[in-house]
Amino acid sequence: MLSSEIATLECVHHPNILRLFEVVETLGRVYLVTEWIRGGELYNHITQGGPLREIHAAPLFKQLLLAVKHMHSLGFVHRDIKAENVLLLSEDRLKLADFGFSTQLLNGPNQKLDTFCGSPPYAAPELFSDDHYIGAPVDVWALGILLYFMVVGNMPFRAPTIPGLKAAILKGDYLLP
Repeated sequence: MLSSEIATLECVHHPNILRLFEVVETLGRVYLVTEWIRGGELYNHITQGGPLREIHAAPLFKQLLLAVKHMHSLGFVHRDIKAENVLLLSEDRLKLADFGFSTQLLNGPNQKLDTFCGSPPYAAPELFSDDHYIGAPVDVWALGILLYFMVVGNMPFRAPTIPGLKAAILKGDYLLP
């Protein structure tokens, strides 16, 4: 996973993607030197301060869309978009982080992938099937879940167990705010 993260961060330079400065290898350890992000995770900001007002969420979400669009244009997919992987520089600027599940689509944008990646609450229905999936739509689904979380403060699909969550996602059984 670390090699995927390094490979991606070395290629996808964007104002809304965490910047990698250097990779330092020592005996038995690898350190990633990245830019310092003062504001912490979007997840903590929302769970502690409540959902964002639409006027605040919209420009932040646009930054995420631009970051993901840039990744996709370079043939990379993130596969773990979630509030915990969005870091706040300030109240109005953010960075997408944690590229451990990212991959480069060497065979084009319709390359079929088969590894379940990401967090179940953000997982697209196709990730729960035993078949292959296309990477970019999985990122787009996760962005939709993230936007819901940003403005509602809860997840749209909820269940006490992973099998229950899977069933809710596959049925489209989401909760309205």
